Amino acid sequence: MTQGSPDMMVTVSANGLLGTHSWLPYDKNISNYFSFTKDSTVSNPKTQRYLYGPFAPGAELSSKTLVVSHDGKLLFSGGHWDNSLRVTSLSKGKVVGHINRHLGGLKANQQNFHGLKDMN
Repeated sequence: MTQGSPDMMVTVSANGLLGTHSWLPYDKNISNYFSFTKDSTVSNPKTQRYLYGPFAPGAELSSKTLVVSHDGKLLFSGGHWDNSLRVTSLSKGKVVGHINRHLGGLKANQQNFHGLKDMN
């Protein structure tokens, strides 16, 4: 961990359930040496936070499609059905930003130079 980074573990389940868990201090008396405090919002249906979807067919939630910001406040996600990159607040579980990328072709008679639809 770098200085100023939060001491947390972020989890995202296969159905998009978000969890932000706190690491416990190192204890050599624990058999696996690593332990954490479970995020209480994960087990309470009223407080659960989900990653907004849907995702593109065949897209998997993985370290290739998810990245946590250096301060631990935001989750960046790719692989969405609309080819967008979304930014989710981990504390609220809400999308706070997104960038859409259009992959289809444009027809010259539908778009003018400024990207506005021609009326004639």
